[in-house]
Amino acid sequence: MSKYVFVTGGVVSSLGKGVTVASIARCLLDRGLRVNVIKLDPSLNVDTGNLNPHEHSEVYVTCDGMQGNVDLGYYERFLDIECRRNAYVTAGLVMRSVLDKDARGEYLGATISTVPHLTSEWKAYMRSAGSPDTDVVVVEVGGVVGDLENGAMLEAIRQFEKELKEAYVHIHMTLVPYLQGAGEVKTKPTQHSVRDLEYVGLHPDMIICRTDSGVELTDQDKKKIAMFCGLEDLRCVIHEPDCENIYEVPLVLSKQGADIIICHMLGLKVTGGISNKWQEMVEIATSNLPVVNIAIVGKYLENKDAYLTVKEAIKSAGYKLRKHVNVDIVSAEDIEMVGAKDALKNYAGVVIPGGFGHRGIEGKIATARYCRENIVPCLGLGLGMQTMVIEFARSVAHLSDANSTEVNASTSSPVITKGNGEMRLGDDKVHLKDETLARRIYGMPDTVERHRNNYEFNNAYREKLENLGLIVSGINGEKDLVEVIELKDHPFYVGTLFEPEFRSRPMRPHPMFITFLTQVLSIEK
Repeated sequence: MSKYVFVTGGVVSSLGKGVTVASIARCLLDRGLRVNVIKLDPSLNVDTGNLNPHEHSEVYVTCDGMQGNVDLGYYERFLDIECRRNAYVTAGLVMRSVLDKDARGEYLGATISTVPHLTSEWKAYMRSAGSPDTDVVVVEVGGVVGDLENGAMLEAIRQFEKELKEAYVHIHMTLVPYLQGAGEVKTKPTQHSVRDLEYVGLHPDMIICRTDSGVELTDQDKKKIAMFCGLEDLRCVIHEPDCENIYEVPLVLSKQGADIIICHMLGLKVTGGISNKWQEMVEIATSNLPVVNIAIVGKYLENKDAYLTVKEAIKSAGYKLRKHVNVDIVSAEDIEMVGAKDALKNYAGVVIPGGFGHRGIEGKIATARYCRENIVPCLGLGLGMQTMVIEFARSVAHLSDANSTEVNASTSSPVITKGNGEMRLGDDKVHLKDETLARRIYGMPDTVERHRNNYEFNNAYREKLENLGLIVSGINGEKDLVEVIELKDHPFYVGTLFEPEFRSRPMRPHPMFITFLTQVLSIEK
């Protein structure tokens, strides 16, 4: 039977539970254990693909087309795995499952209640994450303990821990603030958070204390937390300060013995340690390397994680090439006002990312033109590729009204149109044509890439644009869909309808980003 590690959060949100959960799982994986990671989300959203990046950061897409939140990306990058739709569930999905069962008569006329019906559904989901092939399931519990919406979820965990008997570890993650005026850290918020946890019948076996970088958590502080929070030993109080690079977190946890303590609590044999390859990657990532500046031209500027996976893919390519990549988000709406040349003059390369809606489109189109005419390496992803096609159609094919029907339904030149009515989500096949840059990038004729797009290249304009120099270098042969475009006389001007960033890893960066950054560096020289 699989054993479980539950990670709850307290005091405030945005503590970085996703990174911490992924780091714990990474530590256990490097200890030779077979690990699965799941997230329980208290939100009532059923379709998480509708979440606004302004508020909730990016939407992450798994290989089987499930849309979840940003934490899935941490799991995939830290563990070098491919999560599937069973890695993430919301309270909305759990509630819908209960209501569907009631509609089918599966409860035989019983009065539907939070307990046992909702809690049983949560438990069934957690139980399904374990298997004979999994030693440990690490469960990220979304939200903050004490929040009203977490009630049913936490009650389900309480019941499930009782059923697991000793086969679980409960980790509580809290904020330990440093008060400048008092000149000391304050443990009272952690004590109160644990009290909230115990109020719902849960007790921590380990507490991870988040602090600002540079804040010291002494043994005396740890002893105080352990005593007031009922922990066996001060070694069960783990200090996790802000790190220069998120990939340092597994090293920080392992150095304090967190993974060994977890294994001992679960009765699992301890072997190995953080892999040498991971340590080498972190050493490179935190070294004083030459800097290259890259711009992401987007429109979701309010949330710093709105383009997180794209940024990580670019930075990972930098680790491979031993460069530090400084990635800035440049507002597409600002470019509409000040022009691409002024906004982008200090950047050696540009990425135009995916997105939806008309806002900022003209700024992205102006960006594409600037990069095409000024020989600036440019990578367009999803909507970014579509804007590159629109710009080419307007500027080179002289189709002045060229647009996407998403932006202008009545355009006379719809070079980008609605697909078959359903969004393409998850993995799909891509065939790469001979003697193209795309084929050289991948080094193989066929690949599989993840998609998240509603709109497609309109094949009615394909021949006209190809005759004028636009190269269609990647297609989906089965569906007759354009997947990759590029220009012949440009060092790197490539657009992909798919989203290659979802398959990039810190120790195994995607070749599209490696080639993009390589061309950026070759021009800089």
